[in-house]
Amino acid sequence: MIIPSSNTTVEAEFNNILSGYASLHVGRIRLRNVNVGELDRFADDVSAEAEKLSDAGIDVLGLACTSGSFVRGSRQYEELERLMTEISSVPSISTSGAVLRSLKQLGCRRIALVTPYTQDVTKLEERLLTDNGFEVVSTRYASIVDNLVIGRVREEEVSRMVLESGWRDADCVFISCTNLRTFGILHALENELGIPVISSNSATLWDMARRAGLKSFRPVLGRLFTMI
Repeated sequence: MIIPSSNTTVEAEFNNILSGYASLHVGRIRLRNVNVGELDRFADDVSAEAEKLSDAGIDVLGLACTSGSFVRGSRQYEELERLMTEISSVPSISTSGAVLRSLKQLGCRRIALVTPYTQDVTKLEERLLTDNGFEVVSTRYASIVDNLVIGRVREEEVSRMVLESGWRDADCVFISCTNLRTFGILHALENELGIPVISSNSATLWDMARRAGLKSFRPVLGRLFTMI
């Protein structure tokens, strides 16, 4: 897994869920603030981290950064996935690609989008979704720039953002950002809302698990994980 240097969530959430199923090996790319300038530079270092991680005998490679895989355009995720696959010689995914595949797998079209980002980054994510055939029916964003601050947002606050997101017009809620903690709330939110709820991390983990062949992997993270 390749993550931003300031990400404090991916390793904790993934290691807890993957225990007994798979090992996680992580490389980091410098990123401290979630703004267009730093996100644009982030992609330049993907090749070097992919090459280093390929030495660990990995079965699948993931780029766990949502905004870092759409900031250059709605097809950036495809370019990154092709690049990582070429370098590592294993199946490779990016969070943006995993999210799009998850929404399609669930049969969702109308999306309630929840992000910790600023308005300009959130608008780029709306473009990612609409350019790939989805309708964003509501948006809730928190305007946080410092990625360390994003990692400190409590799950209760994320749940509140979802409940205030205008989700009733949607057939799925998507909680964006791999540094937001969500694994402890996804199942309860789905039960309360009655529609699928995915996060950047749940989509990334689902896509990597199915490509790694983890057939019996069924964490309690929402209905998406019944589809591996």
